Amino acid sequence: MPRTKISDLFVRQVRPPKNGRIEYFDVAMPAFGLRITANGHKSWVYFYRFGGRKRRFTLGTYPKLRLKDAREIARKAAQAVSEGRDPAAERYDERATCPGTFADVAEQFIELYAKRRQRTWRETKRYLVRDVVPVWRDRPIEEITRGNVLTLLDRAMAEGKATKANRLHSHLRKLFNWAIERGFIDASPILNVGAPGKEVKRDRVLADTEIAAIWEASGKLGHPFDSITRLLFLTAQRRDEVASMRWEDINLERAVWCLPRETTKMDRAHEVPLSSYAVGLLERLPRFGIYVLSSGRAGDKPVSGWSATKRRLDALSSVADWRLHDIRRTAASGMARLNVPPHVLSKILGHMSDGQGVTGIYNRFAYEAEKLHALQAWGQYLSKLVVPQPDNIMEIGR
Repeated sequence: MPRTKISDLFVRQVRPPKNGRIEYFDVAMPAFGLRITANGHKSWVYFYRFGGRKRRFTLGTYPKLRLKDAREIARKAAQAVSEGRDPAAERYDERATCPGTFADVAEQFIELYAKRRQRTWRETKRYLVRDVVPVWRDRPIEEITRGNVLTLLDRAMAEGKATKANRLHSHLRKLFNWAIERGFIDASPILNVGAPGKEVKRDRVLADTEIAAIWEASGKLGHPFDSITRLLFLTAQRRDEVASMRWEDINLERAVWCLPRETTKMDRAHEVPLSSYAVGLLERLPRFGIYVLSSGRAGDKPVSGWSATKRRLDALSSVADWRLHDIRRTAASGMARLNVPPHVLSKILGHMSDGQGVTGIYNRFAYEAEKLHALQAWGQYLSKLVVPQPDNIMEIGR
């Protein structure tokens, strides 16, 4: 059993034996070592005594499991032995509870991690369910390799979707790290895989003619997508916030929409004044279930099916190269052109800072009257674009 200083350089350069296998043990942690077989397979091992017997604990394979991470697992194993626990047996018990396939692990990750710890868990779910589960559905999670991950990300890049590729990278990194914590896998296949794309910050603002075209086209979508598209314009809020709008959060008499903390990206409650145009639209909507704009018959689920809806809007409006989030930027730019002050605009958008530096941190004044005035002016501007009679509130609310 040769002993040596195991380093990253040593692990990369050490050659396999001509036959059989060889184990190199670390001088700094004598029970920790690297096993190499004749075919070049490398794995990390830790030896210990438990119950009077010598045990070998296979920590994981290289390069899937890096030296630094293997050492940490070995240290935790040594700690378990000192506390009278058998780390190999605990690993077996943990593996026995592993859901197995990627689809099962993804479902647990969403329920046990994303929903509890991420305000944007719906985005996480959307990317995993739409783009990853169909590809790796029945594959055991421990069999997913770095090559599989790179193929998935490269496919998104080949489609010209750098932002999508980067989001997939981020969500998968969190999922695999969580799977390691749960003991489902030894190492993450996305380890040392960098974000694949360089994102170009979007500055797309819809022209007035494009606004009118999209507004008119949305009327052909049917409920609830006609209303949600127009509410995106009228409120300047985020897509998922509008999609999860609940009747209990709306007071039409006061003309205000109170977004609860758990539904906002900034993790704080946010009040949005409703212009007479938005109120007119909401008053005409049918009331059933929890959500204002539900795609389910019982009204118990937020709106979904964005990709197909966006394709229909593109075809009906003949507007190209735009995203639903561009509506929010367009509304903000439009209100700025109407001389809405930056700090009021920031409050409407629900940004954490209003651009006033330290002053913005201490200034907690809500500017409710100013926000309502700005949104009313913006609603009137939209009305002039989309309705021949500029003051016809009834028409814009349809």
